[in-house]
Amino acid sequence: MNKINKAKKFNGNIKEFIVLCQKWLNTFVIGKKDFIPNERLIRGYVSEDILPRPERKGKESFYNYKHLIYFLVCRDLFSENWPLAKISEYFKNINFEELELNFLKKYDQVSSNDSLEVIGELKKSSLDSIKNKKTQNINTNYSKNLMLRSYQNSQQSIKEFGSDLPSVLKDEFTTYTLASWLSVAIKTKKLSEMDSDLAFRISNAVKSAFLETNLKENTNMFENIKQTTEVDQKNQQLEREINTLKTDNSLLENKLKYNEHNSHLRDLEMQKIEDLFHEKEKSFSLEFEKNSTIYEEKIKDLQLKTEIDKQEIELSLKKEIENLNYEYEIKLKEQKKQYEENILELKKHIKAEK
Repeated sequence: MNKINKAKKFNGNIKEFIVLCQKWLNTFVIGKKDFIPNERLIRGYVSEDILPRPERKGKESFYNYKHLIYFLVCRDLFSENWPLAKISEYFKNINFEELELNFLKKYDQVSSNDSLEVIGELKKSSLDSIKNKKTQNINTNYSKNLMLRSYQNSQQSIKEFGSDLPSVLKDEFTTYTLASWLSVAIKTKKLSEMDSDLAFRISNAVKSAFLETNLKENTNMFENIKQTTEVDQKNQQLEREINTLKTDNSLLENKLKYNEHNSHLRDLEMQKIEDLFHEKEKSFSLEFEKNSTIYEEKIKDLQLKTEIDKQEIELSLKKEIENLNYEYEIKLKEQKKQYEENILELKKHIKAEK
């Protein structure tokens, strides 16, 4: 069976606190099965001083193990028809250690080591409270002590006066007082089935019982009640364990779903990365092919341009050579003519000299 002392290190926000409260309400089978606590209820309990004020960190409020015990005890008392005002007053007049010890004993959550530890804390807190409270009224002390004893395990309480029943049995009877010395009690639920025939048969049974002298003491009924109660207690214990297993199973299923969800997200992320890689690879390949084609076309254009330029250069050179040859021939003719003229001049001069 799960031990609630594992939750002593709990410190969480209101949503985590509600999940923890729901778990232990189901484990201890406190109140109605379909009851689900909510944030509005928790804040209402805080405002009515049923729960201590939570610790605030920034905008969030944080709850701990102490809040859990107060909440569970509150719901336990509420299921026994305690009004919230009485619960709040009761919490004000009992220290937490004693409240915790009573609750843990009621639901078989206290081992020998835990008991010694809690009792030690209880004694310490009691001594501290005695030192702090120097003056108190006797009547107030009596009423407070009476209230402190009012909340304890009913199974332990009835053993103190020697009851032969294993637990307290609750029932509603309607009493008919026929005389100052005679009353008849019948279960209230049975009255809905009452008719004249049943009333007649009951009256005959009562008459026979009054006149019978050899009545045996009815001990079997109480033995059967004891056995039935023990079976009910075992069934409740099994139901608590089943609820605990269901809660643990639900937590495991949620964790498994969470892990599957994360794994699915990781797979999707990997698929996205692979798709992106293939897309980039394809884009790069297309870009490379496109650039290669452009490069080849540019090379061809350059080669073609080079050929054209080469032909143009050759033509240009040829023209220049032709022009140079033509100019050279003209100059050569001019020089020849000049030379011939010079020779004639020279001949004339020589002839004149002679």
